[in-house]
Order: sequence, then C-alpha cells, then structure tokens
Amino acid sequence: MKTRNLILGILFLVVLCSSTFYYLVYIDFSQKKIIKLNSWNLINESGCGNSMLLIDEHVKSDSFIPKTFWHPGHHDVCKDKILSEIIDFDTVVSITNIYLYSNSWGLLKYSVSPKLDQLNPTTLRFGWNKVEINSETKQLRLVIEENLKIGELVVEGEYPLGYKPKTATVNFPTISEFLGVNAFVDDPIGASSIVNHVREYHESSWHQKDEFTFNFNPSFPGFDFETYYQNFNKIEKSVVPVIQHSGSWLTGQDKGEFIPVKLGDDYTNPNSYKNHATLLYEYSHNYKFKNSGLKYLENWNEPDKYWEGNRTYMPPYAYAAMSSMDWDGHQDTLKKSMKKGNPDCKLVMAGLIDIKSDYVNALNYWCNKNRGGNIPWTVVNAHLYSNDENAKTGISPEKFKLKEKVQEFVLNTKHTMPETKVWLTEYGYDKKPDSPQKVQEIAGYTPEQVQAIWLLRSTLLLSSTGLDRAYQYMLRDTKGTGLYTSSGLYGYKNNQITYFDSWYYLKNLVSTLGDYRFIKQIPTKEKDIYALVYQDKDGNKAYAIWAGAETRKTYENISIDLGLQNNKKIYRYNFEKTNIPDFQEMLYSKTLKHKVTEKPFLIFEKKPQIKNHQKINNGEIFPENDLSKTLVDEQNNDDPLFFDPKNEFNSLNNNQSNILKFKIPKYISYICLFDDEGQSMLQVSKIKNGEKVVVYTGNVSLYKKWKTINIGDECEGIVIEHLGATSKIAEIIIYELK
Repeated sequence: MKTRNLILGILFLVVLCSSTFYYLVYIDFSQKKIIKLNSWNLINESGCGNSMLLIDEHVKSDSFIPKTFWHPGHHDVCKDKILSEIIDFDTVVSITNIYLYSNSWGLLKYSVSPKLDQLNPTTLRFGWNKVEINSETKQLRLVIEENLKIGELVVEGEYPLGYKPKTATVNFPTISEFLGVNAFVDDPIGASSIVNHVREYHESSWHQKDEFTFNFNPSFPGFDFETYYQNFNKIEKSVVPVIQHSGSWLTGQDKGEFIPVKLGDDYTNPNSYKNHATLLYEYSHNYKFKNSGLKYLENWNEPDKYWEGNRTYMPPYAYAAMSSMDWDGHQDTLKKSMKKGNPDCKLVMAGLIDIKSDYVNALNYWCNKNRGGNIPWTVVNAHLYSNDENAKTGISPEKFKLKEKVQEFVLNTKHTMPETKVWLTEYGYDKKPDSPQKVQEIAGYTPEQVQAIWLLRSTLLLSSTGLDRAYQYMLRDTKGTGLYTSSGLYGYKNNQITYFDSWYYLKNLVSTLGDYRFIKQIPTKEKDIYALVYQDKDGNKAYAIWAGAETRKTYENISIDLGLQNNKKIYRYNFEKTNIPDFQEMLYSKTLKHKVTEKPFLIFEKKPQIKNHQKINNGEIFPENDLSKTLVDEQNNDDPLFFDPKNEFNSLNNNQSNILKFKIPKYISYICLFDDEGQSMLQVSKIKNGEKVVVYTGNVSLYKKWKTINIGDECEGIVIEHLGATSKIAEIIIYELK
C-alpha cells in the first residue's frame, strides 16, 4: 500500500507541473456498493453519440482508463448538440455518489427525479471525477453542454431491499416466419417468393401531389399497388410498405429526405405531422378494402440519418411525436390517422441506421410522458451491417459479433417495450470491390459465393437471437457503383437476368429448414465451429454447422455429439447453386466424422419433404387448340416472371375459351396472366373431376403486367374464358406445389 501511495503521489506531482492540470481521485470500487447498469437504463434524449459507451467497460479499480467515450460525434448534425442522458433505474434507488471519467475539463450539469429540470452545474476535470448525489431517486439526468467525452459512468448506491429486476422473454420463430427480403414494386413475384416476407421501399410522392390530391390505383408513376399487394396476399406472402421521403409541397425543398413538416414547425410537436398522418390514413384506408392483406406499415426509413443535415435528422422525441400522430392522431386529437384508416394494419417503427437501444429507450420515455405509456409501434426496428470499425469493408458475422450485438438489442427492447416485436430490416453484403460493405476476398471463392456464405451464416445467427423477423438487403442489384449497389440476390449480366449463389442458398434454407425454429447452440471443442440446433413442431431436430472463418479453412474429421441414437439415419444437405436440394443419407454415431468448412451444412434426423411453387413445363401442358398454344409458347426462362412476352397475343372473342389440360392431376398453387389490353374481362376456372369450377371472375385491366390468380387445389386443367370486350392475354404461367 505504501508503494502504491508513493507512486500516486509522484504521479500527482508530475501532472501538477505539466501544462495541463489532471484531477486524480482515489477510488476503491471494490469496497463500494455499485449499482449495475444495463442497456435498458440508458435514455439518450438527443440520440447523438452512443451512450452505451458509458457502461461498456468493466471498471474494477481507480487505475482503470476507459478506451471508449460517449460524445456527440464528428458529424455536423450532432457535434454542436447538447448531450442529455437520463439513467432510469426502474425503481427508486439510494445514490450516494457517481463517478465519471472525463477526457478533459468541462461543465457537467446533473439532476435527479422528480426535479429533472433543475440542473446542478459542476466542473469535470481530466480523469476520474466524484460527484456527490446523496439522494433517493428513480432517475438521474446528465447534461453536457461542452465538447466533453465521458469514458465511463459508475453509480455508487443500492436498490431497495427485495427488489427484483424485470426479466425479458424472447421467442424463436420458424425460419419461414423469420426471413424476409427488401425489394421494389417492379421486382417480379417469382424472384421474391423464395421467402414469405417482402419489405417494399415506397415513395410518398407516388400517391400525393399536394395537401389535398391523392392517387392510389394507379399511383402517379403508374404502379398498380393494388394488384401488387393482392398478388402476394393470394400466395400467402406478406408485404410491408416503407413510406419514405417528403414532398416539396410540404417542406418547400426538393430534398425528399427532409423531415415531413413545414419549415419552421416544431419537430417535437405531434401537431406538426398532421399532413403526414393524413397520408398514412389515406394509404391504409385505400388498401383496406382491396384484399391487399397489408398487416404492417413502416412510416419512415432511417429517421436518425445524420449525413443529410439537420432537417433530415430526427432526434428520438421528434420521431416519437410523428409516430404518435401517424398511428392514432396523437390519441385521437386528429380525425384522420393510420389507425382510423385500418386498425388491423399495425405501425412498424422506422428502421434505425444501427441497433440503438438508448434511442429506443428515449422513444419509450417520450410515450410514458406524452401518451400515458401507450406505445404506437407494434414493431421496433433497426438496421445492422457487419463491417470493420472504420466501416471500410464487410467482415464475417462472427468477427463482427453479430449475434451478441443483436441479442443485447432484443433483450433491451423486450425489457423496455415487452409487448412489441423486434425486427432487423436490413443486413447484407456487397459483391463489388468499390463498396465499403464489400465481402472479403477468399481464395477459391468468387465474391458471389462469399456473399452467399456470409449471408447464410448471418441469417442462421440472427435466427438464434430472439428476433421476430429479419429482412436481407437486397433482392436485386441496383445501377451505379459504391455502397449497397451490389447487395442483390439477383442482377443483370450482359443484359441477361442472373441469379447469384445467395438467391439459391436462401431459397433452399427456407425450403429445407423453413418449418424449424432455433432451440439451442451446442458447445464445440473448436472455438471457430458453430453448431445450432433447430426443431419442428413434431420434435424432429435439425442442425446447422459451420466454421466461423474469414479464410478458406477446413476442419477434417470433426465429431459433434448431436445427442442422437447410434445407427440412426440422418440426412446431410450441402448448400449449392441448385433449385432442388439433394440430401446425403448416412448413419449417425458419436464418432461420426464431419468435414467442416466456412460454408454451413445442415443435418436432419428426418428427411425434409421439399415443397416449392414450381413452374409447370411446356411438355406437361396440353393446349386444346392452336389458339391456346400461344398462351404457353414463351416459357423457357428460368423465371418466366422476369420477361415481357413478345410473341403473338391470344385474342379471345365471344364464346371462345382456352383449355389447358395436364397429363395427370396436379396441385395448382396459382397462375399468372400477362395482360396486354388493359381492359380484359375474364373468367378463370379449374377442371376438377371432369367438371369446370369457376375460381375467378373479373377485370384483369393491368396493361402489360402480370396478374396472379390463386387456385389452391388439385385439378386436371385450367380454363380461360372471355367475358365482354375483347381481351388479349399474351402468356399464362402455371405454378404447382410439389
């Protein structure tokens, strides 16, 4: 102890004689009662900086020097903002002192509840600072008005006797329920139907020209969203529109990213968002009666974006105010709101640019103060991309600690808003080397293959976090270069449609593991090897196994105890770029050796019965006459919904019909018709037990678009009949479930 005190004394003198005064305080944390802080205790009122860095390092002694610091950040939108943090202890606690590590001198203001607005000033010096509190309080507020950086916060005090913190519970959905993809309205159903959920980017200007002029079917650009949503609903897929950007008629600027208020309006006042709430009312109300199947609507995208300036950045209280007005007119102060338009279509929180628990906690705090605790969102939502510390390149999900980060975010949200679902609506990788989210080069693999492998591993890890849903970014590559332009599962090469390896990997993940949900992770001797266990509703288990490597790494002769009986048949599936999975049958034993690489493989104790919606080939369809043949003469593409038919159109007149029969009865999921007229009245029937049974009567009226008609039954053929004016159907695609 004498040596320790001597060293501290010498250090104090050295520092005192230097040009900057360093304040040192002797703290022995091991002898004090310390209140453990968790992510759900932190409320970041400005949303700037990462206040999680206040509690991310374990302080064991007074000699500890933090490595991470909470500060506004270097971005223009935040660097001059006042930082305000509320620490909510969930109950009244007794606080003696708080200790903060500061990187410089500066002014700190603090207060305790119930008088959070009565701030007390104190000066922080470099190093550890002790601030006396001596109060019983539920909340502590810290306000920084200068460019201070706070490395760590330690609270000396204790919870009341017998206090038990709330516990958070999570659920694990099946892979089919879990996985979705981001897409656009002009992506064909055939490409996106490999998963059950689509998140659709949607411009507000497509439906609203000014305060009073709305157009939905068709929209101003001509997109027919009524048919788009109906098509997915008929094949039991869901679409979540993301209503984003503002009209210049509202903001006075052409920049769509501007917050949807008039210039000069208070961002934190719900009344400033009446125009935006009216749009969501019109939208939800319009599609309520159109058999659209819309169950969710996302009211913005990345409200915390900082790179576009102050008029695009929404602090938590601003976004909470907008959502309160959007959902129920700020508890019915406005007659038109999303809830009034369609109470069955629920509000999804706009996806944050990162998993920010302190931002989510601030939203909850605002609702407690301004809505009596009523939460407008059914879903809490964020984005997350696995990249290095400088965001210069993508890295593997294991190196990024994707599972651990998302798991913490899920637990925080379930603790703060236990009734909400939690989604991750963007994750993914670019293939091109000019992107800061590019996959890394791995010997023996193309960038397309590395993207597929890392997406597959990311999806498996995310399914084990307690997330309710995850949407991969993006269904197709977009034009241009740089960030997120090559994240797609399909794209174009030499003007030809190309499915990448990732499309097949995710498609076959759903078709094989779709009915299974995560139950546990098996510890392995090799720290790089992951073994996740899944189970279906009947108790059958499946296993996902891989090496979490960023190099071409192979583990030979690896034994993993799966807890199965010896000599039991098991079925191994290796992911390949194929439409139909191929299983390798083998006998299990505890000493069974596996070759494990960075590409995951699956093991099933019961061979999956693969069911896919597959296009019926020409050779299995028998047209009744030459006219009917024109309906099925252009189906040699891998996915017919990618193309616009060019050949002779099938023109039906009065009393004419097309009959397409099958050699043997087939279970027909749905058919797709390409309309070239724009005003076609048709009747579609199935042939069941030799009889014609009508399944659809109506106006196709799409004009050079595909329309989906659900069949959902075993039948011997399909009949297309004309009703009224002449119709022109260029092609029909018939999908069977097999």
